[in-house]
Amino acid sequence: MPNLLTSRRIPNKLLWISLSFSLPIAVLLYFMVAGINDDITFAERELAGNEYQRPVHEMLRHLARHQILVGGPELEIVSEQGKVDQALQRLEGVQRLYGTSLQVTDTGLAQRQRSGSAPSDIAVAWQKLKSEQATLTAASNEVRHRQLRDALRQLVTHVGDTSNLILDPDLDTYYLTDATLVGIPRIQNRMTDLRQSVRTAFAKQELDASDLLNLVATARLLREADFKHVVDSLRSALAEDQNFHGINSTIRQIEPPLETFITLIEGLLKQLDVSTVEQAKGRGAEIDAQLLKALDASHQLRETASRELDQMLRIRISHLKSKRLLSLFLTALALTVAITLVVFVARSITVPLSNCVTGLQSLANRDLTRRLHYQSVSEIGDISAAVDQAADGMLGAIKSIRASANELNRAADRQTDVSSQMSATAEQTSQQAQRASAVAEQVSQNTQAVSLAVSELSTAIREIANNTQQAARVAPAFMSSGRCVRQRSIAREQRGLKAQPGGMAFNR
Repeated sequence: MPNLLTSRRIPNKLLWISLSFSLPIAVLLYFMVAGINDDITFAERELAGNEYQRPVHEMLRHLARHQILVGGPELEIVSEQGKVDQALQRLEGVQRLYGTSLQVTDTGLAQRQRSGSAPSDIAVAWQKLKSEQATLTAASNEVRHRQLRDALRQLVTHVGDTSNLILDPDLDTYYLTDATLVGIPRIQNRMTDLRQSVRTAFAKQELDASDLLNLVATARLLREADFKHVVDSLRSALAEDQNFHGINSTIRQIEPPLETFITLIEGLLKQLDVSTVEQAKGRGAEIDAQLLKALDASHQLRETASRELDQMLRIRISHLKSKRLLSLFLTALALTVAITLVVFVARSITVPLSNCVTGLQSLANRDLTRRLHYQSVSEIGDISAAVDQAADGMLGAIKSIRASANELNRAADRQTDVSSQMSATAEQTSQQAQRASAVAEQVSQNTQAVSLAVSELSTAIREIANNTQQAARVAPAFMSSGRCVRQRSIAREQRGLKAQPGGMAFNR
């Protein structure tokens, strides 16, 4: 691994460093985007759940009216049956779109003990109710309608659970979901039961105490458990809207139907506020009409709240998508800036280093005129200054060597002149030596002659010496004769020396 790192160029090393820092950023970005995607999926599932509930609530509305109209005008009954059929067809449509994802299947419903709430089972029960309606008693008709309404309400609850509506994370949409999913359906069911009780009680000849108690208790529950719940939830949604994902510009559309609903429910509660049977007499028709208006107002309020819930969920999804896009953009921008910085840092290192390498190559190629002139307090600046100093030092050394070479050249020239003079002198000396040699040879010859003469002279001297000795012995006797002989010998010697070639005369 160290060899792998040391053998790589600086830009590659810097790139690896940037990638090593990019890895945790990429991991964090992944988890952040994954979290945002989960939130988007969560909100989209809520949208699907809200869309699924619309035909269910529409069917609940017309099924309640159908229940009340049983025994009444046939035309109105047929009209309500047609509306229930249309709502059922729309329910089958949303079931095909969202049924599997919202777990509205036999398995999903069975796991939550809601098997009787499948759209197919509801359709079968409705068709059976329509076909048997003419033969059903009033009590059986009420039971069958209640069973259908309970199945539809269970379906609403199931979709609320599986579509995350019941777990909405934001207060504004949470309160809207609570109103549309729990509060309004419950008060609608309460008013439907109340209307049936009112029609049953006031259909009697005499209103008894038990009927009065039932009306008062139902009115108390309607006020405390249902009406207050719905109003508080919707007002909380209006108040909290500005605190989440911006302001929904259309949420104030809830206020008119909400005020209408509040007015009608308060009017209904005033009519139900009776303490004696006498006070209740004669109010049956008014209460029934008020209940019908309140039911219609509740459905209108729920439709408006459901549309605003869709709008707020879309705003949330748009906000989350913008947040995701902004996160990706900022991450890409950060990576771009980081890569740009890496490139600039790499260039700030590699370009001066490349110049230093070029300067050193110039020195290697014996070009001492190139200078880097890189002014920096960094290590690269130190290297560049060292390269320039090396070039200056080498140039100074070469100049010194050149000066020394010039001086040596001049000395060599002087030496050449001296050598020439010495050569001439040597030649003269040679000539003189040749002459001296000739003279020496002649001297040698003369010397040899002298040597020979000296040798002969020595011989002669010895001979003379011998003769002298002999003469000395005979001198007395022959003094006179000896002088004559000695003169003759000397004369002979002189003649002998003169006769030698190149001989030299010596005086005795």
